[in-house]
Amino acid sequence: MVTPLKPLALALFLALGTALCRAEQPLLAGVAKRLITPEVGEGKPTVWLAGYGAGRAATGVHDDLFARALVLKLGETTVAFVTLDLIGFFHPEVVQIRATLAAQCPISHLIVASTHNHEGPDTMGLWGEHQLSSGVNPAYNALVRQRVCEAVLEAAQTLKPVRVRFTQSATKGITTDSRPPKVLDEGLYLMHFEHADSGKPFATFVNWSAHPEVLGSRNTLVTADFCKYVVDRLEREFGAGYTALYFTGSIGGLLGASGRSLTDPATGKPPPNATFREAELVGEEVGRVAIEAVRSAPLSQPNSLSFKVKEIYVPLTNAWYWAGRVAGVVDRKLYAPNPDGKTFSEEGVGARFVRSEVSVVTLGEAQFLMVPGEIYPELTNGGIQAPQDPGADFQGAPLEPPLRSLMTGKFKFVLGLANDELGYIIPKSQWDSAPPYTYGREKPLYGEIN
Repeated sequence: MVTPLKPLALALFLALGTALCRAEQPLLAGVAKRLITPEVGEGKPTVWLAGYGAGRAATGVHDDLFARALVLKLGETTVAFVTLDLIGFFHPEVVQIRATLAAQCPISHLIVASTHNHEGPDTMGLWGEHQLSSGVNPAYNALVRQRVCEAVLEAAQTLKPVRVRFTQSATKGITTDSRPPKVLDEGLYLMHFEHADSGKPFATFVNWSAHPEVLGSRNTLVTADFCKYVVDRLEREFGAGYTALYFTGSIGGLLGASGRSLTDPATGKPPPNATFREAELVGEEVGRVAIEAVRSAPLSQPNSLSFKVKEIYVPLTNAWYWAGRVAGVVDRKLYAPNPDGKTFSEEGVGARFVRSEVSVVTLGEAQFLMVPGEIYPELTNGGIQAPQDPGADFQGAPLEPPLRSLMTGKFKFVLGLANDELGYIIPKSQWDSAPPYTYGREKPLYGEIN
């Protein structure tokens, strides 16, 4: 659900102004995971796989999907991070989860992020049997909400004193970009926890940027794609009692993953394209770089944990989404601005805004920025095309400052598809939906329609 960037950029900038609350207590952490694999087979509802075109029905399950939770507590503040092996989870779903948890567990702030997995069930409605039918199974989405609550509750009830290491590394040659200007984010951002008493590995938070779509559009087996193999590599390395969590970063553009630069040790050649072996080798490589980085990372001693959240209302202007909403494909409430120009009311006259949010969490020298969509790396790290292509729609549009330049932490994590999925978040100066098109093309680039 592509949106103008300006309100998002402003909200993200404001969110970075969070104040720190210091505490003398030790840092506590808890982890848990729950299965969210859909049932596939005779007598079960059809599972429509998300991420490509309509009509891709699952024929089986290759590997399980999970909701993984990490809960952090320092002083009076408790923050929960959840990652889902899913295409995306709309903000209203997250709001429901928070409401359920509020009655059971004192979580100060909950983040539910999706990996943007293209080989899992449609949880948003865009990939049903045909273009005018939703692929969402409401019972499955309800199950996901339930499992998220269970994982967060278990993690919150099993908190342990931990010590933490922050570090940043980078992969080489396995990230691709299919849209010019080709700007990659190969950064690998890591938060590694150890038991405070024994030093034994406890958990690792992995933040990397690539679409989980190595298997491609012809695959019909449910899988977590390369993300599974990142987690597997880390958990195999650090052993029993340890949990790895994978979070997607800035994947707009369209950033993908490829194993063509890798050598399969079994054959001495690159893996075949769009195969589970390719996904495995990509995940293994990300895991290898992560392990190498955390083993040499120094200990950090955070004495503060804080967060700030800003509710935002984003105008819906995409004609395809309007049509999908009318057809019942997308189930999303709209809001109208009130006369005061500051507040919004549900489904009023002029209702054309979706409600979402941005947030920031600061843990000591690390900062986590939650972005509700697929943000372009140009907007997180820099690299917006200049001078502007003459075919771009908004000539003279100012260049947005890279979000990481606005962040104050030494270690800067950007979580995409966090607490919502609004679609691609594109630099305004690169927007290209009307002729003449950029780069002398006869058709627009892919991205604006989403």
